[in-house]
Amino acid sequence: MLGENSSAVIYVKAKTKDALGSFSSTTTGVIDIRGKFEKISGDKMAYNGRKEIIADFVFYCNIPVGLLVDESMTTMIDGREYAIAFVENMNESDVFYKMYLRTL
Repeated sequence: MLGENSSAVIYVKAKTKDALGSFSSTTTGVIDIRGKFEKISGDKMAYNGRKEIIADFVFYCNIPVGLLVDESMTTMIDGREYAIAFVENMNESDVFYKMYLRTL
């Protein structure tokens, strides 16, 4: 649901190789957080240095100090899975983050 107080679960996906050489994927939930979920309109562009960030949504949230969230993780919001395209540490506070999300 777009708007205030959306609930999100951040996941870490890991690929493991079994004895036969095939890979299997395991998903582990890291944290359940609440925040503001917004769709990015066509006229809003975001950049990381000179590189354009390609994303469909933005999720503003508070993340506990000491928890590292990065682009290798995914998130689930209202039953839909999103890839984390970029994580911006707002005001270098290490508490308030802006996550750019792509629909999977």
